[in-house]
Amino acid sequence: MDKLKEKLLYETYERFQQTGMNIIPPSEIDTFVDKDVMGYGTTLDEKILSASGFLELVEKQKEQSKDIEMKFDSKPVLRRILEGENAAIFVNEVNISFQIDSETFKMFLRLTSILEYRENIWLVVHWHASKPEYEEGGEDTWHIEEHKAKTERLEKEVAEKTADLLVKNQELEIEAALERVRASAMAMNKPEDMLDVCRIISYQLESLGINNIRNVQTAIFEESNRIYTNFEYYSLHNKTFITDIDYSIHPKQTEFAKAMITSPNSFFTASFAGEELSAWIENQRKTSQFIDPFLEKAVSLNYYFHSVGPVALGMSSYSPLSPEGLKIFKRFRNVFELSYKRFQDIKQAEALAREAQIEAALEKVRSSALGMSNSQEVGNVTDKFFNEFTKLSVDLIGCSMVVIDEKEDIMELWRARSNVVIKPFERSVFKDSMKLLKRNMPEWFPKFYGALVERSGYLVKEMVENDRERFLNTMAEQYNYTNEEKIKLLEVMPKNIAAHFIFIKIGYLALISKEQLSEDDLSIARRFADVFNFAYTRFLDIKNAEVQAREAQIEVALERVRARTMAMQKSSELAVTAAHLFSQLNELGIHPYRCNIAIISEKSATCQLWSTTNSGNVIPTSSSIPLYEHPVLIEMYEGWKEKKKNHVIKLVDENRLEWTKYIRKYVHFQEYKPEQLDEIKIKNEPAIFSNLHFKQGFFVIHTVEELSDVNLNTTQRFANVFEQTYTRFLDLERAEAQNKLIQAENERKTRELEEARELQLAMLPKNVPDLPNLEISVYMKTATEVGGDYYDFHVGDDNVLTGVIGDATGHGMKAGTIVTITKSMFNSLAPDQNILETFFKISKVIKDMKFRQLSMCLLMFKIDGNILSLSSAAMPPALIYRDRKKIVEEIELSGMPLGSMINFPYKLVETKVHPGDTILLMSDGFTELIDDKKFMYGFERTKSEFLLVGNKKTEEILEYLKKSASNWLNERVPDDDITFVVIKVK
Repeated sequence: MDKLKEKLLYETYERFQQTGMNIIPPSEIDTFVDKDVMGYGTTLDEKILSASGFLELVEKQKEQSKDIEMKFDSKPVLRRILEGENAAIFVNEVNISFQIDSETFKMFLRLTSILEYRENIWLVVHWHASKPEYEEGGEDTWHIEEHKAKTERLEKEVAEKTADLLVKNQELEIEAALERVRASAMAMNKPEDMLDVCRIISYQLESLGINNIRNVQTAIFEESNRIYTNFEYYSLHNKTFITDIDYSIHPKQTEFAKAMITSPNSFFTASFAGEELSAWIENQRKTSQFIDPFLEKAVSLNYYFHSVGPVALGMSSYSPLSPEGLKIFKRFRNVFELSYKRFQDIKQAEALAREAQIEAALEKVRSSALGMSNSQEVGNVTDKFFNEFTKLSVDLIGCSMVVIDEKEDIMELWRARSNVVIKPFERSVFKDSMKLLKRNMPEWFPKFYGALVERSGYLVKEMVENDRERFLNTMAEQYNYTNEEKIKLLEVMPKNIAAHFIFIKIGYLALISKEQLSEDDLSIARRFADVFNFAYTRFLDIKNAEVQAREAQIEVALERVRARTMAMQKSSELAVTAAHLFSQLNELGIHPYRCNIAIISEKSATCQLWSTTNSGNVIPTSSSIPLYEHPVLIEMYEGWKEKKKNHVIKLVDENRLEWTKYIRKYVHFQEYKPEQLDEIKIKNEPAIFSNLHFKQGFFVIHTVEELSDVNLNTTQRFANVFEQTYTRFLDLERAEAQNKLIQAENERKTRELEEARELQLAMLPKNVPDLPNLEISVYMKTATEVGGDYYDFHVGDDNVLTGVIGDATGHGMKAGTIVTITKSMFNSLAPDQNILETFFKISKVIKDMKFRQLSMCLLMFKIDGNILSLSSAAMPPALIYRDRKKIVEEIELSGMPLGSMINFPYKLVETKVHPGDTILLMSDGFTELIDDKKFMYGFERTKSEFLLVGNKKTEEILEYLKKSASNWLNERVPDDDITFVVIKVK
């Protein structure tokens, strides 16, 4: 034994003796006496079985020896270290002397102690103090008779103590085993760890003497599907399995499930032997369970299950358990309950984490949809879906979004760009596609088409060999694949595939995988499909927006050409106008080689031609060209006289070269000079002349490729605008005096702008209504001198409050004019109870004003008692803080701005408001605030902030929102007006 350990042994024994001598306080015995110490004193009642008993004995001795001076002389008799050096026996002889009332007493004791070494400390586990009864033997040296009697008593005591120790020892072993199971349960961090719990239980049962264990298992029941999931550990094979069992197949399993589910404390047992065992093994084989080869030689198979609610702990053995074994196994049931609770916690945590992961993926797809800037980006949404869906551990080969417009007989398909994709986007005729599918897959087509008509649920088709080939050939034929593309499709697609079709209102989501997806995966896919519904709605909005944006772009370009023409002071400036036309067409994606403006003189049959260089620069001088000399000019002239629409002349080869040599006599094009003329290049480069007519002549747009009908129509609009403005120019040229009128007009517009600014500020009410049942506060911060935001109120004779909040599109004088019109209409129409009729009238007036792109976003409301009625024309949703529920309710009404479409079907919403409720109306300038990191404040943040202060006074709410906006901007200047109207119901 090493010195340190030996030293610790002697120190421990010395402290033990000193406790009995009242030298060390009894409170320290926990550090050197085992909690289950066994000891015997010098009297019959001094039987100690615990540290607390020992403590009680020591304290009693100390109390009895109070005020008595005692002397101890302890001499060692025996020191024996047992094998393994973790146990020792010490024997001492102790002489004790003390004096009472001047009389001295002496006592002789023999003290035997056993110490054990545990966890780096020595503990006294047993001690025995004896006081010899005889000093000498006398004639009966052996005290035989008395010895016999004592021996009998001692043997009886020893037998009793031994039995008690055995019971206690077994109890300790059982508790230790249970504690190991508890530790295993607490260590679980994923559901599969339930297998480790089963393994630990099996080990512990074997350590407690339960033999012939076949397996330990847990069964988790799912009543809705009539299955239970088995987590099994087979001890002889050292194998684990997780298996789903349909308990409705075999009557014994049905009986077992019913017993376990019925009561959380029920017990079930079943035994199989002989033919029953053979039949049971065959049932396991048919249901794809693990076949235990040891059962072939087993006499019997015995099952024991304890219920713990929706789960059962069970074991099976090759021989029946003894009653004692059953008792021990039952105790593991109670500990297993902790394992199942841990299992449930983990499953719940996993479910929450999974849901968070799914929501994050959905949000990315949703964000991708919201980020679309043109219709081509629908494919990006499909790619995002594919990437996010596969990140969720779903093994997809490919996916497609299919949109069906049966009215237009169109079927559009966007494929995620995965390894198996040949064409990312396709369009086909819907009816033809269905006929093709019916012809190639007649057995399956009725199921598919029936589900497609219903537009709900999903359909799964596993395809191998012929089915797969027919399906892929159908796809290739449907979308006009070339033979090479079809061969590639057949090569890249796996031999076995499962096609999943999730039907939605606008079509379906198609998913291709190697194996059929689980119900959970299909449920997740359904959620993504619903997001696609949203994405496609967004796509339609974008298509409309693209048309409007293109129109706005064209209008801007037309306005610039119009302005350029209007700015001409003399005819020679047509050269600049031609260059301006060249520039504007380029910006619209129409790329001319050269732009020409021909002003015709019918009297002389000539035209004055103004041209640009091939880079769009100005050629400052014009050329007078006869219209009767060359066939090209004759055709142009005749086309102008006949007003031919989209009149195009194409010159190639020799005709192209001959024309070039002719026209250079009149127009001094740099690249057509004799020394620079590249005849081969000219013959190889076609000249396309698009002739766009106006009253005084025509544009000749020279391109190397033919313009589309759409671009021809767009260019014709430039000709029409030019006609209007050029006519105006001619009028101005004939009357120079009109220049003064124009100057006067500009001065008038300047005054109007200033007046509009003052008028805009005057449009707002000086005071908010003071009503007994409502508390109202307003706030506006303009971004320009003449802003577009506006609010107003009207209180009827019946105390009905009518109000509006609006935002004119754009800023400046025209926006101020729109606000003025709206206020005027509101003042006259506010008493009208019909909000929708009011919208119609305002919209019609604005539309009739023909302000082009200008319109009025407006939200109008009425509060009559506790009824709130409102409608919205493209304004942000109204928010209502519901004081009773402490929530913010959003009322979103989609609609176009007033003046953009007269008969738009606006909707009216009515809801009740109660004391404490607060209504927040705002312009979009607040939600669209941009911080220095280019992040938008956003509507969700607005709702969250409003929820925090919805129960406060209206002025406090305004101050809070203003401060929130200021913090967000961080001293940046807002790009748009910010307006709030806050109304609290008293």
